Amino acid sequence: MKLKITKPGYHDQKGEPVEVGTVITVSGDKIPAALINKCEQLDDDTKGKEPVTGQKQADAKA
Repeated sequence: MKLKITKPGYHDQKGEPVEVGTVITVSGDKIPAALINKCEQLDDDTKGKEPVTGQKQADAKA
């Protein structure tokens, strides 16, 4: 999965800070805990998935 760093405070495996705007690749389909609220997902891997809106089905159709 490709992620773009959007906020400072993330460091690579060597302990070096990663600049905002850097695109990194991580394995798996979940954003690592260290990157939550510090990145955005660039992959367009949303086919067949329904976005989470926080609404119930009945509320979404109304």
